[in-house]
Amino acid sequence: MSITLLIILFHRKIMAAPLIRKGMILLTIAYVSVALNKLFLPIYYQPSFIDFMRVDPNFHLSLTINLVPLIKMNSADIRNFILNIALFVPLGFLSYYFKKSWKKTLLLLVLTTVFIEIIQFMGNYYYQFMWRIADINDLIANCLGGLLGLAISMVFFKKQKKKS
Repeated sequence: MSITLLIILFHRKIMAAPLIRKGMILLTIAYVSVALNKLFLPIYYQPSFIDFMRVDPNFHLSLTINLVPLIKMNSADIRNFILNIALFVPLGFLSYYFKKSWKKTLLLLVLTTVFIEIIQFMGNYYYQFMWRIADINDLIANCLGGLLGLAISMVFFKKQKKKS
């Protein structure tokens, strides 16, 4: 990650950018690193562990997907829902900062969320055990978090324009 950071920081176009833009780029890199960590890790690569996890005779790929939204949510599900909202607020905020278009930001939010859930489902298919659950509630929470970040960003940058 530090090599990527150095390449980005020393790129001429970025070096000529205002300090606030450099800070937003660094914030974006940090956010993406944390989000990828929370969404996709751990990635299992030891064949012995994967074989051990596949022993469950009750595993079926259909158990790794939830298509019923917001029904029978227990306290752990509600906590997960709130944390997913929190995880995607920065994406909405930062993408609006860079795109300056709510339509492009909304499209990015939806595509990112769908992509993440597809990757999680495909991980279950690849491993043949429950690695992550592809969940409609996650899609809803991620989009809500992104929309909240988008709204905050629109208000924040509107006030910044008025001050200038």
